Amino acid sequence: MMAQTTGSWPVEGIRRVEIHGGRLAVRVRPGHPLAWDGPATLVARREGDGLVLRTPHPRRWAGWIGPAETLTLTLPPAVEVLVVRCTGDLDLRDLDVEADLHLRAGDLRASGCRGRWRIRTGAGDVTLMAQRGELDVQTGAGEVTVRGGRLDRLRIRTGAGDVHLDAEIAVQAEVSTGAGSVDLRPRNQGSARVQARSGFGDVILDLTGVRGGRVELQTGAGTIHLPGGIHVGRRGGLGQRVVDALGPGDGAIEVTTGAGTIRVVGYGAQPWGQGSVAQHPSPAATPGGSERAVEGGGGPAGESRGEGDGGPGAPQGEDAGTGRPAGSMAAPYRHPRQVLEALARGELTVQEADHWLRVLESSGGAPAPGQGPGAGGPEAPPDRPESPRDAGGPADHGSPPHA
Repeated sequence: MMAQTTGSWPVEGIRRVEIHGGRLAVRVRPGHPLAWDGPATLVARREGDGLVLRTPHPRRWAGWIGPAETLTLTLPPAVEVLVVRCTGDLDLRDLDVEADLHLRAGDLRASGCRGRWRIRTGAGDVTLMAQRGELDVQTGAGEVTVRGGRLDRLRIRTGAGDVHLDAEIAVQAEVSTGAGSVDLRPRNQGSARVQARSGFGDVILDLTGVRGGRVELQTGAGTIHLPGGIHVGRRGGLGQRVVDALGPGDGAIEVTTGAGTIRVVGYGAQPWGQGSVAQHPSPAATPGGSERAVEGGGGPAGESRGEGDGGPGAPQGEDAGTGRPAGSMAAPYRHPRQVLEALARGELTVQEADHWLRVLESSGGAPAPGQGPGAGGPEAPPDRPESPRDAGGPADHGSPPHA
């Protein structure tokens, strides 16, 4: 063990560097050799395959007040793991390491880094630019910003603070804040799952960079501003729920807020988006498409559809989404949006809608000949009863059939 204000260490055998400090601001950059420049109280010690740099904790509360001591560290590529425990700001640039960073209080800034990172702060802002790899961020109070880069998996949790996410998501992202707004601008090809929750705060969702999948929005008390989508009614409460299919892909974007509004921008920016909005109007503009409660409502399937005439929940004549007779079940849906519209109008139960969405996903579009009901494919929901016209009977009871 030795105390060194400025020093270096042979990098051979060093795979891990740990920094433990009290009121200490840390600055880390890549380079050769493994070297540091810090306060006079800094102690360097080798422990196995790691190098530990330590400064003493203050013994009095007054020691936390005033400017922090500064440590500058140069990290060679041979070092694979970086651990930081301190109170103060942390500045990292262009590192390729597995990082475990814990700030009791202070801001963290990183740019151009990659690897699997775990970040914990008691109070302070976290800003990450052009980050790549996997990221897990948790802060008690502070703003979290992730901008640029590509993340395989992302998890952000903050007790109180705003969250700004503008990055490519490859597999999964989860964002949650107890009290704060969320600015969500994910980019993916339709295969990633993105979830965002705010207990109290507004959410902005930008779909410009999303190339497919589906979107589900829900508020406990607040409105949803979306120029399209399927507005599904809810029983009780002051909230709203909207679902929509953005294009091919099994990914999903799910946004929930307890109290606050959800505003969607960039809707229809995809090549299929404008056509989808134009060809499939919202339920309010569709005859018989008024909002109705889907969750827990409608009763059994037999109650929502009458025998022989399609019931009050079924459309009369041809289906608006497929152009087929209302009672026909032969490949009735060609696009997930048509399934969601039928669910919103009450023509399908949740189980039936789930079945048809899975059929469309497995076939890449319309159900294949072997996937329809009665064709040996996945078990289909019970067929709807034929209308008198489909059965060859009179169109109206008591009236002779038309010649």
